[in-house]
Amino acid sequence: MGIKPLRLLEEILDERWNDVKVIFAEPWTVQWHVPAGERNDFEIHLLEKGEGRFFLGNREFDVKAGDIIFLHSLEGNSFKPKDGPFRFVFVTFKIKDSDSNGKVMELCEALKRETPVWSPENPDEIARLLYQMHKTISLRADGYMFRMKLLLGTLVSSIIENINPDGSREDVQFTINRGTRGLVDSVIMFLQKNYSMDIRLEDLGRLVNLHPRYLCTLFSKVTGQTITEYVRDLRIEKAKRLLLYTSRSITDIAFEVGFNNSQYFSRVFVKEEGMDPRTFRKIRGRR
Repeated sequence: MGIKPLRLLEEILDERWNDVKVIFAEPWTVQWHVPAGERNDFEIHLLEKGEGRFFLGNREFDVKAGDIIFLHSLEGNSFKPKDGPFRFVFVTFKIKDSDSNGKVMELCEALKRETPVWSPENPDEIARLLYQMHKTISLRADGYMFRMKLLLGTLVSSIIENINPDGSREDVQFTINRGTRGLVDSVIMFLQKNYSMDIRLEDLGRLVNLHPRYLCTLFSKVTGQTITEYVRDLRIEKAKRLLLYTSRSITDIAFEVGFNNSQYFSRVFVKEEGMDPRTFRKIRGRR
């Protein structure tokens, strides 16, 4: 099963950020039927519980718990459960019709041509993002639509990574604006205060409600550095001050700024400064 529709949606989110509007994000447990031509929006469904047959236009797909369906509602769609209860959680979004480059039309055609049903390796992660979207759109706090768009981008990125874990992410593009810079600034402030701690990408992602890999890409585009590089440089700068203005041992300084052992600290220091910490203190210090 190809992932071209998801790739196209990534490009649209990047190129036409202002033309995307998220309408709904909610769980669903009632059988439905949307006639062809009645609506003109897009949906991503995750079947959390149960199994059955999903109908898209004149096509039919057997789906089970954990499967994802990406559809254009203009085709019409419905679901017939096999046995017992079922539960979907889904997001609905619109893309404005003004499409000078025809990418939305290309997406619609790809959804008709491809099999838009996938089985991700980690459906729990997809469910977590969809329920985060449900919570965000339900509360409708200030700036909720911006956050919904970010979450939609994170969702698409996470789906691709879950169904194509070895695929390259080099081609992913993101729009950088005031909101994304604000999120990165929040991460930077956290790192400035907690640089000496054991910092995990998952914790940073939770801090700003973004998938860790999505956050890494945003951070790199805004700062020109990876999060790992930023933390490394921050720790080395802090260590240089301690070397110059205190008499603390190199081992103590290494642990103080967040390194697990002094040998690794020395290797990183040499790579960054061209000399070991002891030589740096001797040449640059006051003693």
